[in-house]
Amino acid sequence: MLKLLKHEFKVNRSAFLSFYAAVLVLALLLRLTNFTNIGDDTAGIVVGLLMMVYIFGIMGCYIYVMVAIVRAFNKSMFKKQGYLTLTLPVSTGKLVLSKLLMAAFWIIVSTVVVFLSFVIMIPNFAGALGEIGEFLVRYGFDLTLWLTLVLLLFSLFEAILLFFFCCTFVNTKYVKGHRLIIGIGVYMVIYFVTSLVQNLFMNSSAIDALNGIGYTYNVDAYLNETATAVNDVLSSTIVPGIVFALIISVLCFFGIKYLVDKKIELD
Repeated sequence: MLKLLKHEFKVNRSAFLSFYAAVLVLALLLRLTNFTNIGDDTAGIVVGLLMMVYIFGIMGCYIYVMVAIVRAFNKSMFKKQGYLTLTLPVSTGKLVLSKLLMAAFWIIVSTVVVFLSFVIMIPNFAGALGEIGEFLVRYGFDLTLWLTLVLLLFSLFEAILLFFFCCTFVNTKYVKGHRLIIGIGVYMVIYFVTSLVQNLFMNSSAIDALNGIGYTYNVDAYLNETATAVNDVLSSTIVPGIVFALIISVLCFFGIKYLVDKKIELD
C-alpha cells in the first residue's frame, strides 16, 4: 500500500506543486500592491488583473486538480497503463483505495493552499478567524464544528468515489461509445437520485426551531438560546449526512471493485 501511495503521489506531484506555488505567489503580489508607488490608474489595472488570475487560480485548485485526478485514474486503470496496473500483485481494492486516499490528500492540500493564500493576501485574516473560533466555542458550536469536518471528509470521499465509479462504468462492456457524454449523464443521474434520497432523511425543522426562540432583551441569553437551537438542527442534519455519505462511498467503492474485476474492457 505504501508503494502504491508513493507512486500515486508522484503522478501529478510536479504539476500540482507548481500550481500551488503560483497561487501563493499571486496572493503575495496582491498583498504587495498595497504598497505600490505607481499611478492610481495603472495600479487599479494591475490589481484587477492579478485578482482575476488569482480567482481563476483558486478555482483551479479544485477544478484542475479534480480533473487531473480523474484523468490519471482513467489513464492508469483503463488505457494502455491498465494492462500493467491490473496485473500488479495487489488487489483491486488496494488499487482503488490508494487512488482515493491520494486524491483526497491533494484536495485537502488544495484547501490548505487556498487558506494560506488568504492569510498572505488579507491582513489580520488569521486573527479574524481566531475571533470567530472563540465565538463559536463560547456558544457551544465546538462539537458541531468537529461533526462538520467529519461530514466534509466523508463527502469528499463520496465525491471522489462517485467520479471514479462513473469513469469505471463507461469503460465496461456495457458502454461501446460516447463515453464522456455517458459518463457525465450517469454522474448527473446518480447525483440527482442520491441528493433526492438524502433530502428525505434531513431534518427540515430549522425555521420552526429558530422561530420558537423567545425574544429577550438579554443579548447573552438570546444568543445562547439561538445557539442551542441551531446546534440541535445542525446535529440532526449533519449526523445523517455523515451516515449517508459513508453508505454511498462504500457502495461506490465495491461497485468499482466489482466492475474492474468482472466487467472491464481495456482500450
